[in-house]
Amino acid sequence: MTASQRRRDQLKEFLRAKREALTPAAVGMPTAGRRRTPGLRREEVAVLAGVGVSWYTWLEQGRDIKVSDAVLDAVARALTIVGSGGYAEVVTTSAELVSPLDGYDLGLGIAAALPSNSTTALLVLDRVARIEPGENVLVHAAAGGVGSQLGQAARLLGAGRVVGTVGSPAKIEKARAFGYDEVVLREQVAEAGRFDVVVDMVGGAARRTSTVSGFNLAAFSAAFPTEAGRALHRAVAAAASGELRVQVESLRLEQAAEAHRRIESGRTTGKLLLEIERM
Repeated sequence: MTASQRRRDQLKEFLRAKREALTPAAVGMPTAGRRRTPGLRREEVAVLAGVGVSWYTWLEQGRDIKVSDAVLDAVARALTIVGSGGYAEVVTTSAELVSPLDGYDLGLGIAAALPSNSTTALLVLDRVARIEPGENVLVHAAAGGVGSQLGQAARLLGAGRVVGTVGSPAKIEKARAFGYDEVVLREQVAEAGRFDVVVDMVGGAARRTSTVSGFNLAAFSAAFPTEAGRALHRAVAAAASGELRVQVESLRLEQAAEAHRRIESGRTTGKLLLEIERM
C-alpha cells in the first residue's frame, strides 16, 4: 500500500466515524421519518459543508480525487472537527500561549498532552474557583483527561481533602493514582460529605444555573493570553518535576476514528495522543 492510499484510508475511516457519531438534532437539522443510517447521511454532510454530494461521497469512499483545501476545511467544519484548528499538522499561535521545553526532561508525548488538560485544571481551580488552602474539593469524571489533572492540581494549590467520582468500578483504582484521597462511584457522591469546590466536566443544564461558574480554555486564552501562558508554564514545570503526572496513551493517526469512539463511549482514562507518521 502506498503512502497516498494509506492517507486516503485514514481519512475515509475518520470521516465515516465522525458522520455516524453526529445526529441531525446536534447540527440543527430535522429528524422526521425513519432513518436506516446511524448519525448523519452523506447528503446531509454535503449540505452542511456546501459541497456536492458526489464529492463528499467520493472523499468518504477514499477515492483518488483532487480536493482543495477549501473543500476539506468546509467538510471538517461541518463535522465539527476543526472549529478551532484541531487536527492540523502545523499551527501558528501567540508566543504568549506556548512554553519552551529547553531545560525540561519531558518527552514530546507528555509535552503534547499538557497544554489543554493540565492548563485547564490549574486555571479552573485557581482563577475560577479561587481555591483557598485547606478547602475540600470534589471532582467528577476523575479518571478522564481533565479529571486526571484536577486532583493533582488541587494538591499543588494547597487543597485539603480531594475526592473524585467515576462512572464504573473499573476506573476507581486508575483515578486514585491521580492524587485523590478517595474515589467513589458517581451514584455514591451523596455519601462523600460536603465540599467547598465541586468541578463537573459534564455541564449541560447545570451550567445555566446562577450558582455555577463555567470555563472555556479557548475563550479564556483569547481574552487573557498572558495568564493562560503562565498557567501553561506552571504545568510544564510541575510535570518536569514529577508533581504533575500525565498519563498518555498513544494511537497512530489512522486510528483517529477509534480514538473518537473511545472518548465518546467514556472508556478512556488520561489523555489520548495521535501520532503522525514521520515521512
